[in-house]
Amino acid sequence: MDKLIEIIKTEDKKNPYTDQELSEMLSMPRAKILTERNKQNIPDSRDRRKDILLKDLKEILKIHPNVSERKLTELMIERGYEISRNIISRVMKDHVEELVQNEKEIINAGEFIEKQTNRRDGCFNKLIGVNGSLKNKIDLAKAAILYPPHGLHTLIYGGTGVGKSELAECMYEFAIHSKVKPKDAPLVIFNCADYAENANLLISQLFGVVKGAYTGANVDREGLVDKANGGILFLDEIHRLPPEGQEILFYLIDKGKYRRLGETNTERNVNVLILGATTENPESNLLLTFRRRIPMLIELPKLNDRPLSERLEIIIMFLIREANRINKNLLVSKDVLMSLMLYNCQGNIGQLKSDIQVICAKSYVKYMSQNTDEVLIDMEDLSNFIKSPFLKGGAINKTLMNLVTDDMYIDIKNMENYKNQINEYVNENEIYQYIENEFQKLEKQGLKVEEIDDILHRKVEDKLGKIMDHKDIAKLLNINELKTIVMPEVIDITEGILELVRGKYKVINKSFFIALAIHINFTIERILTGKKIIKSNIHKNRDKLTQEFEIAEKIRRMIEKATKLKIPEDESGYIALYIKKFCSDELILEPKVKVIIITHGHVAEGMAEVANKLLGVDDAIGIEIELDESPEEALERTIRVVKQVDEGRGCLLLVDMGSLGGFASAVEKVTEIKTKTIGRVDTLLALEAVRKASIEGASLENIVEELNQSKMYNGTFKDEASNANFLKSRKKALVTVCLTGHGNALNIKKFLQNHLKRKDLGVEIFPIGFIDKHDVEEEISKISLEYEILAVCGTINPKLGKVPFISYESLINGQGITRLEKLMDIFIEVDKEEEVKKGRLEDLIKEELIYLEMDALSKEDVLDKMSQELEDNGYVNEKFALSVYKREAMGSGIFNNKVAIPHGLPENVVKPIISIAKLKNPIQWDNDVMVDLVFMLALKENNREEIKKLFSMIRDENLLKELCLKKSNTDIKKMFS
Repeated sequence: MDKLIEIIKTEDKKNPYTDQELSEMLSMPRAKILTERNKQNIPDSRDRRKDILLKDLKEILKIHPNVSERKLTELMIERGYEISRNIISRVMKDHVEELVQNEKEIINAGEFIEKQTNRRDGCFNKLIGVNGSLKNKIDLAKAAILYPPHGLHTLIYGGTGVGKSELAECMYEFAIHSKVKPKDAPLVIFNCADYAENANLLISQLFGVVKGAYTGANVDREGLVDKANGGILFLDEIHRLPPEGQEILFYLIDKGKYRRLGETNTERNVNVLILGATTENPESNLLLTFRRRIPMLIELPKLNDRPLSERLEIIIMFLIREANRINKNLLVSKDVLMSLMLYNCQGNIGQLKSDIQVICAKSYVKYMSQNTDEVLIDMEDLSNFIKSPFLKGGAINKTLMNLVTDDMYIDIKNMENYKNQINEYVNENEIYQYIENEFQKLEKQGLKVEEIDDILHRKVEDKLGKIMDHKDIAKLLNINELKTIVMPEVIDITEGILELVRGKYKVINKSFFIALAIHINFTIERILTGKKIIKSNIHKNRDKLTQEFEIAEKIRRMIEKATKLKIPEDESGYIALYIKKFCSDELILEPKVKVIIITHGHVAEGMAEVANKLLGVDDAIGIEIELDESPEEALERTIRVVKQVDEGRGCLLLVDMGSLGGFASAVEKVTEIKTKTIGRVDTLLALEAVRKASIEGASLENIVEELNQSKMYNGTFKDEASNANFLKSRKKALVTVCLTGHGNALNIKKFLQNHLKRKDLGVEIFPIGFIDKHDVEEEISKISLEYEILAVCGTINPKLGKVPFISYESLINGQGITRLEKLMDIFIEVDKEEEVKKGRLEDLIKEELIYLEMDALSKEDVLDKMSQELEDNGYVNEKFALSVYKREAMGSGIFNNKVAIPHGLPENVVKPIISIAKLKNPIQWDNDVMVDLVFMLALKENNREEIKKLFSMIRDENLLKELCLKKSNTDIKKMFS
C-alpha cells in the first residue's frame, strides 16, 4: 500500500498511471489495486488528471476559441499529454459549461434513436420498425389478437433470427393491454425441438398424460395446454411436432377439445390461443396441414430486406446493451458502423447481435490495457467477413451516407430506458442462472428426477455448445483474454481445479476451463452481492454422478478456501454437471489415435473440420504454419498440441512438406508419446486416417502400415512386360523434384501416379528434394546408371542437358500429363519449355514497386495502396488484399519494432514479387508499435530461400539504417542484389 501511494504521488500528473499499469508495476491483481485505491479514497487515473487537464484546455481555448478538436489534441500533446482526439472530444462534451461549446462531430446514439423512430407508447414499441417495415405485420398481429370471440390462431414464419419470439411476446402483452385476456392470463412457451426425438414425451408435455399411458407414466399429469387455458400457448419450431402430436393439436384448434395421452373416453374443453413459429416455408408440404387450420400467417422480413435506417437502429440498440452490460461508454468509429451496415448478415438480427457481442468483447480487451476514458471500437475489432465489403468499396449509397455521418458516442447515463432489456440480456448469458431456471421449470411440470436429468443435460449441452463452439468466441476467449471478463482470482482458482480434474480424467474438453471460470465468477458475484442461490434439488442426481459429485465437492471446498466465502452445498451439483459435460469417462475407456494435420498456409484446419464432420467425430486437429514461421516454432506448437490431445495411443502427423518429416521423432523424444509421420496431406488421406483411428480404433502402427500400403497413398509403377519397346532398353524412370524438400517431391510423384493413364509401362518414379540433397545432379546421375530418365517433373528446373523438364503448373493444367503420356509411349516430341530462373531475392524486387516517402494516414491506407498496385500490375488476383487483412487480423509480422511484413496467401499470387514502402511519417501498426518501413510479400511456397534471406537482412539494424538513408529506388534495389 505504501508503494502504491508513493508511485501515485510521484507520477506524471498529466499522464497518471492506470490501474492496469499499476498492477503490472507492483505485480498485483488489478482487482487488488482497485480495492486498495478505493480504501484510501484515491481517484482513478481519469479523475486524478481532471483538474490539470481542464485548466490547460481552458488556457488553449481562451487563445484559440474556434480551434478544431484535431488541432486542440495536437496542442495538448505539445504540452506533454499522451491523449487521443476521442478523449478530448469526450472531455469537451462532459464539461461543456466549464469550457466552450464546440461544434458537434460525434453522433449521440440516444438522440439518433429518438429522432429516427418518434415512437408512440404501445406494446409493440420495443420492436424496431414498428412504424416502418413491421407496420403491416404488427397490424396483422393486432387483428389476430382482437378478432372475436377469442382471437385467431397465428403462424409466424421467417428465417433464423428475424424476431419471431419477440413478436409473440408483444402479442401477449397487447392481449393483456387491450383486455382481450385478463391480467393473470398465462403465456406458456414451449419449444417443440426440445422433445422432437421422443414423441410420447412431447405429447405428454403438451397435452398431459394419464397413468399407465406408457412405461414410466405412474401418475396422471396435466399438460401445457391445461396451464395455458384462458391465455396464449406459444409453440416455437412448431414444424418439429410429430404427426400424432399434430393431429391432437389440429383437433384442439378445430373443436377446442383434446385428450391427454392415454385417454380414450374423456374429452377436455379448453380456451387457448395458439401462436406458432417456424423457419419453414408455409408453402412446403410439411406445413400444408397447418395452413388449413391456422388462418393468420405473418412473415417477418430478413434483415437485408429491411430499411437501412432500421438496421442502424438495431445496431445501436445492441451497442447500447453492450455498453450497459460492461458499464462503460462506447465510442464507435464511422467505418465500423458502415461495415456493420454493409456486410451480409445471413443469420439476421440474431447473428447481428452475436457479432456485435464479439466486437465489443474484443474492444473491451484493448480498453483494459489502455488509458482511455471509454471503450473505443475501431476496424481492428471487426472480423474479416464483416469489414471486407466496406474495405472493398461496398455499395455505400446516399441513404447510408446520410445515416452514418460520423463516429457514434454511446453514453450509458442517457440510456436508462434500456435497463430492463440489459438485465434480460445479461441473464441470457449467465449459464449459472440458466441451469437453475430450467431445472425449476422442469420440476414444476411434475417430471420425475430421471426425466429432468435427461432433459437438463441436453439443454445444458446445447446452451454451452452454442456459446463455446462459436468460432469467433472460441478464438476470443483464450485464458489471457478471459482475465478481462472474470476476476483475476477466478483464473487462479480455475487453474487449480484443472490440475485436480486432470488427475481424475485423462481427456478434458478445451472449453471446460472457460465454462467453469465463468460459472465460478457468477457464483462469487452472487454471494458478494447477497443474492441467494436457489435450491434446485440438483443433488438428487448424486447417485447417477457419483464420481462427478465427489470431485465437485472437493472443488467446492477449494473455492471456499481460496475466497474465504461460504459456498452453498448445492454448488457441488452444478459443478458436477460441468464435469459430466466436459470430462466424459467414455473417452478414457476407448482411447484413440489422434490425427494431426500440419500444413503451410490455411489448409489444415479446414481439412480437419471436413474429416470430423463427415465422420461425426472430433479427433482430427489442424495446425497451420505461416510461410515465414521457423521450423523450431512450428515444432514447439506441434509438441504442445500432441501433449494436449494424446489419449495414450499416440498421434499421427500428416504433413505437407519434407521439412516437417522429422517432426515425429523430435516430438516423441520430447513428449515420450508415440508419434508417426506420413509425408502427404489431402482430404481423402485425412478421411481414411481419421476413419481408421476413430471408427475402427486401429493402433498407430497399423494405421501407418495400411496407409502406406494403400494404392491411394503409395505405390510405384511395376516393371510389367506390357510394352516390348521398353524391354529392349534400360528400365525407364521419371524424377520429381521440389525446392522445399523430399516431401513435396513425393507429393508430385503421387499426383503422377493418380493422373497418368498408362500405368503398365514399367516406369519408376524417384522423388528428390533440393533441400535434402546437397548435389541433385549427382543423385540423378546415380539413377541414370540403371534407368533411362524420360523427364524431370517439379517446381524447379535442374537443367539436365537433353532430359526434358515438365513444370508442376503444366502438370496441373493437364498439358504436362499429355506430354508425359507421349514420352512414355516413346513418341518423344520435346517442346521447348520456358526455363525457370533460380529464384533470387533481387529478381523479386522491382523499382516501380518501391515507394519513397509514401504519405499514409493509417495501416489500412498502406495495405490498400500497396495491394492495389500489385493487383493493377498483374502480380496478384483480386482476393489477395482480403487475404492480407485476414493474416493481419490473426497477428502482424513486426521486426525491430519498426518494420512491418504484411503478406497474403500464395494461392492468390500470380507472379512472386516484394513491394517496399518508406513512409513519410511513422504510423501506428499494432498497439503501440510505430512503423515507418513496410515490405509487402506476394510470394509462392517455393520462395522460401528468398524469404530467409530477406528476413536475415531485415533483422540487421545497421542494414535497416542504411536502407532508410537511400534516396532512390535504384539504390534500394541494389541493396538486395
